[in-house]
Amino acid sequence: MSKEYKTQEQFDKICESLINGNFHQAVDEVIEYGFYAQDLRAMFDNTEWVHSNEYIDSEDFYQVIEYATVRRRSRLIKDRAYQ
Repeated sequence: MSKEYKTQEQFDKICESLINGNFHQAVDEVIEYGFYAQDLRAMFDNTEWVHSNEYIDSEDFYQVIEYATVRRRSRLIKDRAYQ
């Protein structure tokens, strides 16, 4: 069975991590589930409940995107160094 990526359930889990203050866990989930900036933006824009949630906002996602991008880039550079 193949693993599903970029599902609503996965996005909700990322949101739950952010709501609970688990920023690094949210970043790990973003990377694990294969979300990129445009994916998160689309999910954020199309998930109505996040717009009225007082514990997360678009700024949280900007920070997650930025940190996930840095981690991915670091991992890519590290992988290239060992080739």
